[in-house]
Amino acid sequence: MLDRTLTPAAAPLEKILFPKVRVAHLANGIPVYLLQFGTQEIVELNALFPAGKSFEAAPSVSGFTAKMMQEGTRSHNSLEFARVLDRFGAFIHVESGYESATVGLTSLAKHLQSTVPLWAEMIQEPAFPADELEKMRDRTLQHMDVEEQKTAYIARKEYNRLLFGTQHPYGAHSGKDDIRAITLEQLKEFHASHFHVANASVIATGRFNEAQLLALLEATIGRQKLDSPDQKILLSGSHGRWDMPTAATGLHYFEKPDSMQATIRVGHRAFPRSHPDHYPMQVVNTVYGGYFGSRLMKNIREEKGYTYGVGSAWLTMKYDGLFVVQTDVGNQYIHSTLEEIRKEMLLLIDKGLPLSELDLVRNYMLGKSATGRETPSQLLGLIQNALINDFSFEEIDRKHDIIMALTTDDIQRLAAKYLQPSQLLEVVCGKM
Repeated sequence: MLDRTLTPAAAPLEKILFPKVRVAHLANGIPVYLLQFGTQEIVELNALFPAGKSFEAAPSVSGFTAKMMQEGTRSHNSLEFARVLDRFGAFIHVESGYESATVGLTSLAKHLQSTVPLWAEMIQEPAFPADELEKMRDRTLQHMDVEEQKTAYIARKEYNRLLFGTQHPYGAHSGKDDIRAITLEQLKEFHASHFHVANASVIATGRFNEAQLLALLEATIGRQKLDSPDQKILLSGSHGRWDMPTAATGLHYFEKPDSMQATIRVGHRAFPRSHPDHYPMQVVNTVYGGYFGSRLMKNIREEKGYTYGVGSAWLTMKYDGLFVVQTDVGNQYIHSTLEEIRKEMLLLIDKGLPLSELDLVRNYMLGKSATGRETPSQLLGLIQNALINDFSFEEIDRKHDIIMALTTDDIQRLAAKYLQPSQLLEVVCGKM
């Protein structure tokens, strides 16, 4: 008989190897990363550009450029462009992050002959209509008015600022004056330099005819070349060598008198994605506060009832990283919650954890990793992350081996080495 009061034993998860990626090059040097995956003839196509926040000379220029590229081209206004895409059941999007910007296409393989030229048109020939810029500016300012009333928005902004400083893209925040100052000329110049197709890397995943796709890419974006070597911008360049101030520590309180609850952000700076302890610290963080069964959740949510949810993240970016605990609590629980956050950190450092807890976390993380490789879109994201952070596709497979090799002693040692309970930055926005 099955006893449903007992948790079934978790079986070890087998290692799933990352599929083989083939690399081709167009005539103008653009690398194209090709990965056949899945059974449905659907294609995920991304052009990756060195055009993120780290590359901009003025606040929000990269983000506004990405948004404005979707507001029509020289041949189609935004409505016409959307109608053509709808006819083929396709979707094109432009996104901007810290290090890069992407122009992505999702399309049925049978329609690539029609959709790839549209995707290339958005990359090469955005119209940048002046009236759309003003509408976007107004919408952004209205959105900021709403967000500035939220404790979570204020706490996140101030936490990053105090960790990295306002001169670093990880800590900089655009204000309303920055948004008002953006000009159409800035966006056009940024697009011309940073979205030049010869600066792109292209990723294609799904089920498709490789020869057909490469021919389409050659005919659309493979012909345009750089006018001079100076136009070449590397995603892995040294543009990110910013001087950062020493991160702030201690309690920083931002009063919100009308707030019914407070937002808490606690943590410190970490290390960049290239650090050899990247994967091991993901395990430490998961034990501490990185999943629903974590120590923080059991303590602050289940035992104390201070919050509906609490979690932590060990985030590694290209040039630096951060550790953060985040939660929203009733104003009366602010100081008690801060004490419990520090207490759980010290317990992990001083007492470690039993093997059963490590095994549970191991299975959770490896299971999550496996389910993160089920679709062409997910695999495209993994390839893109490797390109942005300069690590090989083979390293993706090391995650399984590293996690399986960790011992309870390793977890305690890593916690003692990298968690800094005496140097915490505590940001609180609420009503004391």
